[in-house]
Amino acid sequence: MLKKLCIGILSFCLVFSVAGCSDDLLSEDSETEQSSETTKLENGLSITVDKDSGDMSISRPKAAGDTHMGDEDVWTIFVYMCGSDLESESGLASNDLDEMLSVDKSDAVRFVVQTGGSSSWENKNVNRDESQRFLIQNKKMTELTSSDDVDMGESSSLTDFLSWGVENYASEHMGVIFWNHGGGSISGVCYDENHDDDQLTLREIDAGLLSVYEDMTDNFEFIGFDACLMATVETANICASYADYMYASEEEEPGQGWNYEDIGNYIADHKDTSAKDLGVNVCDSLKEENANTQDANIVTLSVTDLSKINTLIENFNTFAQNMYKAAQDSSTLSSLVKEIEEADAFGSNSFWEGYTNMIDLKGMVEGCSDEAKGAKKVLSSLEDAVVYKVSGSTHKSAGGLALYYPITVNDSSELSVFSDICVSPYYCSFVDMQNHGSVFSMIGSLTAGDSDDYEYSDDYYSCELYDDGSYDCDYSDDYWYDDDNMWEMCCQYAYDELSDSYECDTTQDDYWNYCNDYEVDGESQLITFSSDPAIDSDGYYSFVLDENGLKNTANVYAEVYAEEEDDNICLGQTWDVSGDWDSGEFIDGFDGYWLSLPDGQNLNTEIVDWGDDYITYSTPILLNGDQTNLRITQYDNDDVYVEGIWDGVSDNGSSSRKVTQLEDGDVINILYDCESSDDYYYGDDYVVDGELTIDYNCLYEGDYYYNFVIEDVYGNFYTSDYVILYSDGNGETYLYEN
Repeated sequence: MLKKLCIGILSFCLVFSVAGCSDDLLSEDSETEQSSETTKLENGLSITVDKDSGDMSISRPKAAGDTHMGDEDVWTIFVYMCGSDLESESGLASNDLDEMLSVDKSDAVRFVVQTGGSSSWENKNVNRDESQRFLIQNKKMTELTSSDDVDMGESSSLTDFLSWGVENYASEHMGVIFWNHGGGSISGVCYDENHDDDQLTLREIDAGLLSVYEDMTDNFEFIGFDACLMATVETANICASYADYMYASEEEEPGQGWNYEDIGNYIADHKDTSAKDLGVNVCDSLKEENANTQDANIVTLSVTDLSKINTLIENFNTFAQNMYKAAQDSSTLSSLVKEIEEADAFGSNSFWEGYTNMIDLKGMVEGCSDEAKGAKKVLSSLEDAVVYKVSGSTHKSAGGLALYYPITVNDSSELSVFSDICVSPYYCSFVDMQNHGSVFSMIGSLTAGDSDDYEYSDDYYSCELYDDGSYDCDYSDDYWYDDDNMWEMCCQYAYDELSDSYECDTTQDDYWNYCNDYEVDGESQLITFSSDPAIDSDGYYSFVLDENGLKNTANVYAEVYAEEEDDNICLGQTWDVSGDWDSGEFIDGFDGYWLSLPDGQNLNTEIVDWGDDYITYSTPILLNGDQTNLRITQYDNDDVYVEGIWDGVSDNGSSSRKVTQLEDGDVINILYDCESSDDYYYGDDYVVDGELTIDYNCLYEGDYYYNFVIEDVYGNFYTSDYVILYSDGNGETYLYEN
């Protein structure tokens, strides 16, 4: 099945997300056996793969000419401004239009803007029912065209704007900015709230840019994303065929976004600036503007030299090949998963806030370097590609580009999109291995003990699961060659004469549907013990994993419950657990303290991020009757910082750009999970009066319930039985068998 995965699903030319794919696939010599195979695409891009080693090399075409397309010493910045709720609720797009209008008078800089995608606008020049284009230059905003409203989430709308813009406002220096929400590699950018939040996927951006690029004689100098979570390897891979640099953020962007007045004034004063230096200014101005705000800790922005992306991808593919091979040993897979989940993550990856599944590439590669060769080359080429970056204190080690990794998968469509944009077939196979393992873990949990052993197999690999929870798997070594047709495609770019643009015709098969049947059940049979969880002779709650359990364990934490009326309510997660990953011995380290509101109500804490000296929690709350999340960060010295209110990831995949601050009179109700029902328990009203402080105090006197949660490497978990935890209210706790 592995060859099926990487042929029929990966569609390797699509792995590189380049347009103009064709069934007319070429090899160097079809008559003789070759050690390498080359595919040439319609637009001239070539990908060569060595059949023996799996190494790849990429060659991208450049624009047709070597002359600039328009006015010398002029920067034209095309802004695709999809206002969405950022405008209708907060006027943020109008604020940025005002910033463009505030730029010093200069013929060297002009913003050409298309507006749309918002149900209302604060700027009096913009009509919600129309698609409008404006020229902003020399402190004037001039309407150039208007038409009926269009869906800003359609690639044809992007094509139409840029084709028109390049034809009428070409200049020596040109850049493109996507303005809106971002959701990362899977969800894309520019969510149009007038059209059911339709958005531009990476594939649609690729198609739109191709349609424009065919008539260009020069690259765009930069493509920028004034949006969250778009500084990814997958995004850079798309942009590398059309631009010299990419400006984007790994993390959520602050609500106000980029400082367009500062950007414009920099160009006005440095009309001969390079795209790299302009990117440095964009980064520095964003960080400076947020230096004294609640967003200072999370700010990230990077400048990527897209001419270096080929080398980065080639090196990552080799590293991913080694990672995939190493992961066929389940104990090594456990180590890899633990290290990946320790890497810096962006957006949200939690039950209450949702999942963006974006992981820092540098952190992933560094973490896995002991198990997979080739890390140094990846890290060196990443440092080469990311020529400048800024980051706040919670992302001080971030490398500048993120990568999709499915911490939790919503459904098969997410993995189908991933397979269509993944930059390495070996990395895609690694992800598939882990997700197939999730299904295997579930099937095993339902069948183990019913018979002497249970065999689970598909075309990808076969496994035998035994009563003791152990299993053996036989993986195929036939990586991704299927006769001489390794470039078989499942998606084509089709040229539409009516719209004069390319559209992606996706014809994915149903391979990834296996994950639709998988639900985390909390009964993983892969977690096995040599000593079951119990209170030991010293009064501690502890357990010892056996060899099988240890190699299949990715993470261990604890939960605390409190009695409330007729049910137990969850106070959340704690890492007060001590463990030895060599011996498999884990013991509770709970100190009886918990985070709480000033009135003593304990928070429902979910761990969403952590670093060497901090843990960030999210608490689900009602704020004035609306459900949202309170984010707080606790440092090693027990200082607690209230970051603010964050809505998390919406149903459409977009990540909120607004971390808002509480105001006097706001009413907070904490939400708690109930143990025996799907209902929530609502805490008492807490009315904000002044700056909110979060206390870290001992639990009130009384009985609580404590259990371990042991996550396996495939995303399922095992929950131990509860023990009774008695708090005397003075910081002393005692454990009893339940």
